[in-house]
Order: sequence, then structure tokens, then C-alpha cells
Amino acid sequence: MQTKIRFFVLSVILLFTVQACMAGEKTLWKVNRAKLTEKTSSYKVDITYPEITGLSDAKTAKYCNDVLKKYAQDSVVDFKKEMNSLIKEGLKSHAGYDVVIKFTSSGTARYASFNFEGGRFLGGAHPEPLNKTFVFDLKNSKVVSFSSLFNPKSDYLKKISSYCISDLNKQEPDMADFAKTGAAPDLNNYKWFVVTDSKLVVIFPSCTAGPYAAGTREVKIPFSVLSKMGIVNTSGILGEVVK
Repeated sequence: MQTKIRFFVLSVILLFTVQACMAGEKTLWKVNRAKLTEKTSSYKVDITYPEITGLSDAKTAKYCNDVLKKYAQDSVVDFKKEMNSLIKEGLKSHAGYDVVIKFTSSGTARYASFNFEGGRFLGGAHPEPLNKTFVFDLKNSKVVSFSSLFNPKSDYLKKISSYCISDLNKQEPDMADFAKTGAAPDLNNYKWFVVTDSKLVVIFPSCTAGPYAAGTREVKIPFSVLSKMGIVNTSGILGEVVK
């Protein structure tokens, strides 16, 4: 009897250990936070961007990091270009100029998602919102497009749009007109998205699915919902996580 009890306890421990190891293998990469900062009497740059580490494929890591760094550098170049243009036109801001961008990350061993959000102030009443997302297919070393997540014959855009409009209206019923336009079944409305380990997150920047004051709005679509929709591209990154 004691032998059976010991065997049962050992089996439970082994099962728990295997499950823990599997959970720990979900993400095989890490992120360092790199910064681009400048500060003068007239402007400030404060941009944080990711550097992926821990990938076994050095070429994939370099590809991803080059894309992410270029976005950060281009954001500085664009900001200074706009600022200098305004100054030349005699529209110098007494409050100064600035660009601030931060990011969040998510994903699995197969893909890495990054959501950049911030703004730049070039004079006027409010900062200009800045949004950018990247989802990398770590297996094939490429940036994932929204359309590539889905089966093109599944009428996916109409189904995703319907879900997003409904969810946005539940969040803010008074913004229904914004949601109807900003989340309409047009790929231009779905340029901003990330994929976590359990859901697809569609991002609607300020002034798209809501007024400026509403800021960035999000719709989180669980993998279980995507599965029921029957729209996933089984050979894409979602094919491994949406069953």
C-alpha cells in the first residue's frame, strides 16, 4: 500500500514538473530596454525601444532588432524634420518640443509582439499621438501582417470588424459612430495589433475609433473566440496556438 502511495505521489510530482517546464518554454527570448535620449533648451527626445536577446537564431535576432531600432531612429529623424520646418516658418513653440515613445512586449517562442505608444509635441493645444506595432514571426524571420493571420477565404475581416464594433460599443456606447467608422471592415483600420500568448489585441489609436480625448482604444479577442470564428490561417503564427 505504501509503495502505491509513493508511486502516486512521485507521478504527481513528475507531472507537475513537466507542466512547469512546458509553461516555462512558452517564451524563449527576453527583451532589453534601449533608449534614445536628447535634451536641449528647445527640445527633448525620450524614446525607449526593445532589443531581443536569448534567441538561438542570431540572424533572426539581428533582423528583428534592426527593424525595431530603425523605427526608433526614424521617429527621431521625423520629429526633428517637422520641428525644424516649423522653426524656419517662424512658428517656434515657447513650450518647447518633445517626442516620447514607450513600448510593451508579449508573445511566445514562435512570435514576438511589440506595441509602441507615445506622442510628440510640435506646438498647438495637444501632443500628436504616435502608435506603431510589430509582430515578428521568429520561425521565418519576418514581420507579420494582419491579413496573414487569417484564411483569406474565410471572410475574416467582416467577422473581426463585427466583433470589434460590438466590443467597442460595450466599452463606450456614446462613441458608436466612431466605432462604426474606425473599426469598419477595411484593412487600413487594422494596421495596429499585437498577439499575446492567449489573445489577439486590436489597437485603435486616438481619433480612429473614438475622439482625441478617448485616447487609444483596444479590443482583446481571446483565441477561443478566433477558434469559433473559423478564420485562422493554420500555417501562420496563430495556427500553433488557436485550435
